[in-house]
Amino acid sequence: ATGDLDVLSPGAGYTASDITKVVTHDDEAGTLVTETPLRATETMVWEGTLSTTDTGVVGRVRIRDGITTLETNLGDLTNVTALTIPASVRTIRRGALQNFAGDIVFLPRSADDSLHVRPNALRGTGIRDLVLPAGSLLLESHGFAECASLRTVDLTACTTVTLKGTHHFSGCAALRHIDFGKQIPLLAASMCANATLLKSVHVPASVARLDADVFSGCTGLQHVHLAEGGVASVGAGCFAGTSLTRCVLPASCA
Repeated sequence: ATGDLDVLSPGAGYTASDITKVVTHDDEAGTLVTETPLRATETMVWEGTLSTTDTGVVGRVRIRDGITTLETNLGDLTNVTALTIPASVRTIRRGALQNFAGDIVFLPRSADDSLHVRPNALRGTGIRDLVLPAGSLLLESHGFAECASLRTVDLTACTTVTLKGTHHFSGCAALRHIDFGKQIPLLAASMCANATLLKSVHVPASVARLDADVFSGCTGLQHVHLAEGGVASVGAGCFAGTSLTRCVLPASCA
């Protein structure tokens, strides 16, 4: 059976044990099939294929529009296959989604919006193709680190990008492509370290410097293009352990 569940109104907390109930319908007959009571929540909408198991709910989840901060660790939602984050979310707190196994999608937002991804917020999640929405982005240490299924990263829609700390996308073993956009001012230390499937990178003119070990351990990296007028300095070990045979630095690089 498939169906949708609209769960109450925006609130503060949510865990797998906090879902009020799961309601499934027979799509063809349009009738109620089951109504499974669970405990109360005020923040989630369950959609798509739903079923109950001994450990919770199986299906896709979208955070209710109106929620501004994600605080609780959702890593225990082991049967949830995907999570959709609405434009209303402004802050994903430290470890909020760490080790969540499902895919994650950010809904589009306006250029006036902002998103703050705090340390370890999405570390080790099952996200596959990351498209960060329009607006300003503040990304802290290990924000998307060690996401084993992450294949692509797209920052082109971001109006501003601010990096704090290090290792933002490090250890993403499946990462094949990253588009930094045109607003990122630097590539922070160990930002993409050990992304072993990354083969080529374009560094835009907005990037003034490459900090230490940005691409260290990216064993498959063969081609790097540094846009003219951008990078002025390259940190120690930036390309250590890569497969680069030649790198031509622009005139802007001292």
